[in-house]
Amino acid sequence: MKKKEKQLEPQQADFLEYYLDPNSPSYSNAYQSALRAGFKESYAKQIKAKSNQWLDEGLNRQNKIVEKAEKRLLEFVGDSKDKRVCIDATKFALKTLGKDRGYTEKVEINNKNTSIIIGKDELDSIVNKYT
Repeated sequence: MKKKEKQLEPQQADFLEYYLDPNSPSYSNAYQSALRAGFKESYAKQIKAKSNQWLDEGLNRQNKIVEKAEKRLLEFVGDSKDKRVCIDATKFALKTLGKDRGYTEKVEINNKNTSIIIGKDELDSIVNKYT
């Protein structure tokens, strides 16, 4: 029998949405997400330090979803015969899941006095040229 999940308060649901959504301006920033959700500043400052069952459950659920997605992505990329699809799937995963690990759509190359910024379109053309 499944354990009945406790319904989240609107502020709690909003916090999790703001905190976990990569498109949110306060993505992965607990303090800003808590303020946007309407929590008081004093609570927002220590929201992750407090022992909140709803927060732990929300973060664990998100982690499980990401782990499943990563596993399926690895299986797909390993099995796919279509290189273009593999490249697109890999770029999408790195852009969305790898933000906190330094992956971005812009690449800077520094060489002494020269700085080159390669945008998404240029990067795509380089990738297409060599694949």
